[in-house]
Amino acid sequence: MIASYFLTFAITWICLIEAVSSAAGWCYQCDYREPKCLLNLDPTAMAHMRVPCNGQCYIRIKENQMFRGCSWEYGFMQRKLPYTLIYEQEAVWIFCDTALCNISPNASA
Repeated sequence: MIASYFLTFAITWICLIEAVSSAAGWCYQCDYREPKCLLNLDPTAMAHMRVPCNGQCYIRIKENQMFRGCSWEYGFMQRKLPYTLIYEQEAVWIFCDTALCNISPNASA
């Protein structure tokens, strides 16, 4: 009986740690309509484009247009492999896990 309680506690704790460790906290949010939302952002110029995020940050490229933001905007509730090109929803995505990591598509935070 005690073993089953411990197992339940351990599984719950592991799931909580995984959820928290993949949350970026803050992401840059901008798109192709913002002139400063280029391939590599200038962090000083983009300070006003930061948004809170409980998921991963992303860079999305669709039809030669670039977008940045939080993964939960598009329903990505499960963690994606960071810094790997993923083709979904007719776009190329790059996800990352640390605060403001979507500054550059090839960052390695």
